[in-house]
Amino acid sequence: MCHKMKSSLLHLLILLSVAYVATGSAWAQSQEKRVAEYLQAHQMHELLEVHLRVQIDQARTDEQRDGARDELGSFYLEQIRAEPVDSVRRQRLLARAWDLASSAGDDQLIGLRVELLINRYLPIERTVELHLILLDDPSERVRSISQLIDIQRRFVRVETLMRADARAIERRLKTFRRDDETEQLSADLDQARRNLSLSRYYIGWCGYSLSVLDDRDASNEAMEAFGWLLGAKGEVPTLEHLKHAVIEFDHVARAAIGVALCKARNGDMITARQWLRHVLDLDTVNPETVENARTRLLQIESADARWASVAELIDEIHDRRNGPMRVDESRYVAISVLTRGHESRRSDPQADQVAQLALEDLIKLGEIGHILDLHARFGSLPLMGDRFLSQYASALMALDEAERPEVGGLFATAANMFSRALNAEDIDQFPDEAGDCALKLAYCLIRSERPRDALDACDSLLEFDPNDQIVEQARWLRIASIEMLHAAGQTQAEELLEDAVTEYIISYPDSANAATLLIQHGVYGDIEPSLAIHALMSMPEDDPAAIPARRLLIHLYHKQFLASRRTDLIAKEKAIDLVIWLWESSSEEPADLSEARNRLSIIRMILDFTRSSAGEDNEIIARAVLRGILLIDTNPPLMQHRDELLLRRIEFLISQNELARAEKQILQMSDPDASFAIAATRMVFAAALNAWDAGADPSVNADRIISLGAVLIEATLPTAPEVLSGQESAIVSAVARAAEFRGSEVKDPASIALSFRLCKLLLARGRITDEILHLTARLAAQQQDQESELAAWLELLSRALPSEPAWFEARYESFRILLGTDPERARKAIDQYRVLHPNPAPEPWTAKLQLLVDGRQAGGTDG
Repeated sequence: MCHKMKSSLLHLLILLSVAYVATGSAWAQSQEKRVAEYLQAHQMHELLEVHLRVQIDQARTDEQRDGARDELGSFYLEQIRAEPVDSVRRQRLLARAWDLASSAGDDQLIGLRVELLINRYLPIERTVELHLILLDDPSERVRSISQLIDIQRRFVRVETLMRADARAIERRLKTFRRDDETEQLSADLDQARRNLSLSRYYIGWCGYSLSVLDDRDASNEAMEAFGWLLGAKGEVPTLEHLKHAVIEFDHVARAAIGVALCKARNGDMITARQWLRHVLDLDTVNPETVENARTRLLQIESADARWASVAELIDEIHDRRNGPMRVDESRYVAISVLTRGHESRRSDPQADQVAQLALEDLIKLGEIGHILDLHARFGSLPLMGDRFLSQYASALMALDEAERPEVGGLFATAANMFSRALNAEDIDQFPDEAGDCALKLAYCLIRSERPRDALDACDSLLEFDPNDQIVEQARWLRIASIEMLHAAGQTQAEELLEDAVTEYIISYPDSANAATLLIQHGVYGDIEPSLAIHALMSMPEDDPAAIPARRLLIHLYHKQFLASRRTDLIAKEKAIDLVIWLWESSSEEPADLSEARNRLSIIRMILDFTRSSAGEDNEIIARAVLRGILLIDTNPPLMQHRDELLLRRIEFLISQNELARAEKQILQMSDPDASFAIAATRMVFAAALNAWDAGADPSVNADRIISLGAVLIEATLPTAPEVLSGQESAIVSAVARAAEFRGSEVKDPASIALSFRLCKLLLARGRITDEILHLTARLAAQQQDQESELAAWLELLSRALPSEPAWFEARYESFRILLGTDPERARKAIDQYRVLHPNPAPEPWTAKLQLLVDGRQAGGTDG
């Protein structure tokens, strides 16, 4: 629905609501209800929300206001529950629902309040779980504590209100005899009890969460709240209550888990364990809840240092899941062991075995980061001293210590530790970490001034063919090692350095390190930074490194050009000269795919240099596009860039006013639905529209607008009822105008029908102009679609001022149509017009309007 139409409808709703409220009658209220029912039935949710808000704002009595507020609250509740949890619309609904609830009394909108409080509580559970495994943010923990206190207080208020309401309804049920009244009261009682139960449930969980985050005992209030769901009315529940509770209901089972956790927080591990065992022993409990109970039992047994029981539970989890524990479970168990210290664990050897089970599960899950984090927190990991990860973690800690500016001489120690880690028997299980370990060994050897050993370490690493990132860093550290050897006067290092620098530049011409090497060294030998660019330019043409060096220089000029916001014309001219030199100096065919990629990179840069200079750089643009497409066609792995180059060719052709050739190029694109094809279609469409508006080849360009516009409409327009953007509306408007032009020119009914269909689309969902509204009205009259014709004139009426001729034209046309379609509505509208506009209208509208009025009276349509 377009913005103007929506505004018009909203205005109409407001006028209707004001009129209804002004009457204060039962008829008015029934009309409001009918409007709401209509909007609901047609899923016009935004208008329904506005309609209900208008009723609240315009209500004349508290009773009317409360009734409208209840309806809006029910609307929000239904919509929130229907939306996915992560949807943007749901977040907006929640925000507006909070505003509504804040404007009402504490005893109103209870169902909505409960839903809002639950939505505010649930994310905090994640913070609680992260806190248990030492991964929470301290500031987030403090904020969550404050939120929990407020949420719990609000739930307590709801619980108090609902308890009183439930009792009052129960008393009234005893006195009523009519079935319809009893049925309504029973429904009210069910709702009150539901809200009461939910409030108590979350009061309990808020209490438990507070005890965890604030590191304190769980309150009796929390356990008493859980107790209501377990049959302990207002008391701390006991095992006896648990035995008689209807625990097959999921919320009751979860309340029992909550009691167990509260008991554990208060140190009563025996009772907590008994509660959880009872939940686990029942076959009627939801499997997900059973898993939750098992996880909680694992936590309680770990916290109570019952390692034999923990080991049994881990085995049970492994068997049930046919795999390892979850990350949170494994980490919690490991932390429970590690926090007890070496002396405490020594008294129970099974503690370290349990920790090892947890750590091995983390390894199986690929969560190496958790292993390293635990090692950093606790200094060592039990039963892992000779394993790679433990030694690697220790070496990382030593490296961190060595990097501290106030500490010196520790890089040799870190190097020895990384070396020992590389000799661990299980290193093959961790190839990525092993590569990083070898890199850090080389780094520590460099920092401890052992360049020969560092060079050997880099060479050994490169022999194992690690991933590309490791290879690049190893080559970089290798250059650093050779530089140290060269600085120490070793004569053979000079040739090694030249080879290493050249190899790096050729392999990584676009990297920042390559630019640094060029500034520091040139290609061969040391060069002053101020002479680096000159050295690259003066390199002999037969030098093996000349071509990759010039490619990198073009890259540097491109960076300068972009940094200047495309104003550094000197950098552009030098880059163009270099590109021409490369094209003339390079072989016809690239040696390999890497060479092809480098050539294509240069072509893309030169096209970017010349993006806004078509005309003066036509020859270079044409050559670049042609070379790029030929390069891609002979190197299929580069095919992903073909459409990009075609887009640049189309842009160039448009600049030369060759729209026909530009349009044909779109058909050469590999994916007509991809972004480049759509961008190209937009370019040619916009050029054709400009040409048509300027009067150039009107028939040809109109056809071009229609065909290209149809592609854009198909590809970009959102589905109903989503509103069209300004750009989307402009495209539809252009196609509608062109289709009407061609239809009228060649007497083509299909083009006229297309134009009218697009006009109606804009009227319903787009941003429509006055020109299109007049076109809509004209076409609607031709098609005898009085509804659309009337809608167009009414929209034009809403846009004009009553003093403007356009207003009287729209008023006259709307009266004319209404007299033929709805005489009664026309009579009321004309009478209202005569009262509100007693002065004569500007000509010719006075006479025209008078004829309509006289015609109505002569026809006897005075009601």
